Amino acid sequence: MSLNILICPVCLKSLEKRKKQFVCCNNHSFDIAKQGYVNLLQPRQRHSKNPGDNSEMIKTRTAFLNKDFYRPMIDQLILMIKDLNLSSDDSCLDSGCGEGYYTEKLQKKTLSAWYGLDISRAGILTACRRDSGINWLVASSKKLPFKSNSVKVITSLFSFIDTVEFKRCLPDDGVLYTVTPGTKHLHQLRSILYDEVIPFNESKIVDRISPDFNLIMQKKITVPVFLKSTGDILNLAKMTPHYWRAKSKAKESLKDLHQLKIEADFCINMFTPAL
Repeated sequence: MSLNILICPVCLKSLEKRKKQFVCCNNHSFDIAKQGYVNLLQPRQRHSKNPGDNSEMIKTRTAFLNKDFYRPMIDQLILMIKDLNLSSDDSCLDSGCGEGYYTEKLQKKTLSAWYGLDISRAGILTACRRDSGINWLVASSKKLPFKSNSVKVITSLFSFIDTVEFKRCLPDDGVLYTVTPGTKHLHQLRSILYDEVIPFNESKIVDRISPDFNLIMQKKITVPVFLKSTGDILNLAKMTPHYWRAKSKAKESLKDLHQLKIEADFCINMFTPAL
């Protein structure tokens, strides 16, 4: 794991690798787990014993994404990143990487040095089994363990965005990519789970980010998805917040469905830091 851009989450000094640990000049140390990840999450950054997505959510997301239902979206994002002509020396971060499906695709197709970061230890444990060449970190996106201006590209797919931290870590010519739900995203599924379906507001994320970032490009992509089993339907539902917010009766009704045609509607945004 490359350490030249990582910083200690306690004192913000540079981290260096010493055998099976990361150590800073103030002797704060962080063990490299046998699975290959490093836990840089501090106790004060935890809002629960096991923050982030739990094991069940990670399991269902992994089962769904591994069938490549969302592959057209990540392929489009990869094409946009390839246009940057990144070198192998450029460091990139997938913030809120979860179980690492998207990060693995980004690493293989762009050939840059990728970091996958998530607050969920369950997510990172699963991610480690995908690609040992990716630098997997348990940490908070609200306090990124990276030096300022050290990350060329940050991606945030359906994940929390801290504009201050993202801008701090990106150089002036850095790029932020976000993927958010489009207006019609999973409308068919949500109509089963909710009495009233409110369309997603695509401009909301742009408006929130705009003080710190400039929108350079926006791509919208709609992917038809045909789910042919109850298992796939439940896996999709459980990997979204909608399932966990829905009433028990609505959730139970999914068990009677054996197939479902839906639309996955995505909005990919490309931003640069506002100078």
